[in-house]
Amino acid sequence: MKREGKSNGTQIKIIFWLLSAGFLAFFVCVIVAPIRAAKAKADEMNCCNHIKDLAVEMRIYESDNGDTFPPVNGWCDALIENGTNQPSPRILSFRCPAASKKQTCGYTINSNLGNVMDTTQIPGDTVVLFESDAGWNSAGGHTNAVARHYGSRLLVAFADGSVKDVKLGELEKLRWIPATNATRDEVK
Repeated sequence: MKREGKSNGTQIKIIFWLLSAGFLAFFVCVIVAPIRAAKAKADEMNCCNHIKDLAVEMRIYESDNGDTFPPVNGWCDALIENGTNQPSPRILSFRCPAASKKQTCGYTINSNLGNVMDTTQIPGDTVVLFESDAGWNSAGGHTNAVARHYGSRLLVAFADGSVKDVKLGELEKLRWIPATNATRDEVK
């Protein structure tokens, strides 16, 4: 007697391939998620090092230039010209690893620092640099900030040289306007 339909051998092969594909998909998900998390953490650590280096280089610029910040409309160029940052080998220090590869600078200077003449009078908790997509030599405020880490977090460098991980929604609460008597507007 002849049976109709596929043989048991073919059915077993199909079931085997379906189970193999399901197991492979599960295995890839289990492996890929931790790898992505590790890469995100490494990117955040590199970004923290980059913004910390820039904050240090800003302090060197200040000490070399009479305790003044670099011009807010040319701060990247000023750091390079000051000799604290070499353009070719260190250009990546201006870019967060989590930012677009096409972006040359992933940080923005606080535009309120443009009027400051004496950086020694600025409170240490004043925002100096923060993550942004505004580009090279950009200046701005909290509305220019971009959260690149864990969805809604970004790194901010302060006048005292510290770097903190801040939630995007908490940026407005930070000190953006330096409380100092030594501003260019008052000298005019």
